[in-house]
Amino acid sequence: MDPKDLYISMVSLVKNGRASKKVYNERYDECNKCDRLTFGKRCLECGCYMQIKAKIKSVKCPLGKW
Repeated sequence: MDPKDLYISMVSLVKNGRASKKVYNERYDECNKCDRLTFGKRCLECGCYMQIKAKIKSVKCPLGKW
């Protein structure tokens, strides 16, 4: 993830808030089933660290899984 993407993610988190714990767990469970998630928990589609991205209320999976 480049610094610009990280900045955009952090602004989204502050502006739009966090997903509930239930939503986060559902999202992250989907990520863990996906073959596009690396061992380091990074998405090969968008390059994001999904442990962070799944917590942001307003974002979506680039593959439409959540």
